[in-house]
Amino acid sequence: MNRHRPARYGTALVLGGTLVLGACAPALPQPSAAPVPAKPAAVLTAGQLDHVSARIGATLDTADAALDAATLPEVLSGPALTIRAAQYRSAAATTPEAALTVLPSTLQSQLVPTTQTWPRVAMAVTVQPENLEAQRLVVLEQTAARSNYTLWGWARLFPGTAVPAVASADVGTERVTDSSGLAAQIPDVLAAYADYLTTGKSSAHAKEFAKDDLVTSVMARRAAMTKALKAIKGTYSYTFAVPEGDTVRALRTLDGGALVLARLTAREKAKGPKGSKVAPDDEVKGLLGKNPKASNALVVDRTVLVALEIPPAGSSARATVLGAENARTSAKIP
Repeated sequence: MNRHRPARYGTALVLGGTLVLGACAPALPQPSAAPVPAKPAAVLTAGQLDHVSARIGATLDTADAALDAATLPEVLSGPALTIRAAQYRSAAATTPEAALTVLPSTLQSQLVPTTQTWPRVAMAVTVQPENLEAQRLVVLEQTAARSNYTLWGWARLFPGTAVPAVASADVGTERVTDSSGLAAQIPDVLAAYADYLTTGKSSAHAKEFAKDDLVTSVMARRAAMTKALKAIKGTYSYTFAVPEGDTVRALRTLDGGALVLARLTAREKAKGPKGSKVAPDDEVKGLLGKNPKASNALVVDRTVLVALEIPPAGSSARATVLGAENARTSAKIP
């Protein structure tokens, strides 16, 4: 039932068609602006982020079962979309179990954004996959108010890695859009790490980074492939680069630094002498398509995601690589 409160009026006289309020009329209320919070509030709750991850996981499970790349843009974007679509092509020549990265949808810890505008970025660390591989650091992104969050990218955390402390989910974390307040420029750190991956111990930046799992695997593959091709008078290269464009997602850590997930690219080139054959493995065969021709040369491109911690300005600590994902995403016979 609607209840109507009777209006209150002060004493009034009508003179010459003009309404004159009496002296005892109450003062008109004055509008006042709502107080501005000292710090923006979190735009998601932990429960909402759990729901987002569950929705993405359910859709991805269905797509994975059918290797249906057409539905991937509903839940994936950026490098995550590039990698998963390529894995579907590889799975056609191998098996889904061998080709697809396991992506748990259950979150162990969450980094909730306070960004009031779009795009909005959240991060989380998943539970350990059932196959006992490393936990994943995942980035979820919402590009517009009416868009759903998508999985933008992930990295496998290196063994023993401790993710830096961030504000609790109910407080929220600021998005980092440039290198302000950091001890190093994000683009410079990425360029230095790419150079280290490309040139190894001879890099001018070799002492700036630990020899992590990605570095170890890259050096081992480069050494093995170079030796094999050199034996038949062939050549091999494995190079890394920082691509142009919006390739970085970052949130502020509790100490004022940044937790970063960034995309690199890598290219492998193998070439044997004339008349020889560089045989692709099953995963690369899937990327090449049906009935690839035999050739003495092969080019494989990779999408590489690296997770980094960059300390705050004034810190004597260096940037640390926390994890990575290194996926072959295209191949061609030149």
